[in-house]
Amino acid sequence: MLKCVIIDDEQDGRDVVSMLIADYCNDLTIVETCANGKDGVKAILKHQPDIVFLDIYMPSMSGFEVLDCVKNLRLKIIFVTAHNQHAIRAFKYSAIDYILKPPSPQAIIEAVEKAKLVEFKGVASQYELLMSQLKNEDQLPGVIALPMADGLQVVKVQDIMYCKADRNYTHIHLVDKRNILVSKQLKEFESLLSQQGFFRIHHSALINLMYITKYVRGEGGHVIMKDNCTIEVSRQKKEEFLKLIRKI
Repeated sequence: MLKCVIIDDEQDGRDVVSMLIADYCNDLTIVETCANGKDGVKAILKHQPDIVFLDIYMPSMSGFEVLDCVKNLRLKIIFVTAHNQHAIRAFKYSAIDYILKPPSPQAIIEAVEKAKLVEFKGVASQYELLMSQLKNEDQLPGVIALPMADGLQVVKVQDIMYCKADRNYTHIHLVDKRNILVSKQLKEFESLLSQQGFFRIHHSALINLMYITKYVRGEGGHVIMKDNCTIEVSRQKKEEFLKLIRKI
């Protein structure tokens, strides 16, 4: 049985998350709920929970300040937030999970399942990456944290050559020839990287346009990447893709 702590200054917020966990997460037990950040830090240090559901905007001590106090512990942080779109992007790049208020059963289920898949040694690197991105709101993140089975791999966005779908997983192929398997669907990486020179040329492939060495014509055609991998271009994506590469 996994232990969790819920930290939210609003009674309704604590009650809703508690109810959804009780109804849909049979292997999760709530060891304490807290109405402020200070009590939340005490509860985390006392119970050493596996998962923490954490609000952001709270009086006296925000969710970020709570995380700053416990960032070296083995924790899975799930923010429950009504934060803006930039912050949501920062959460995704740092591999810190989040749920938008008001939380739905499906959101709770998916966040908990993702948390169980990855064994983080601590949230320090995630936290530092998150705070760096929040401070640089006008800049697109230069690095991304990839959740792996044994922890977290931080890589430069420019070092990602292409991504390939594998059902609910994604293979991230890097310029140094490493292949990292990540427990996220390809559509999540498409939403994160489409503004950084990446294009989804096929339902199963997202490529970094700067690493194309050749395009071969055909019904949809195919591209040859820098590592000599051949990737098909779908007929539906062909016209948009050709417009993009002509601009490079």
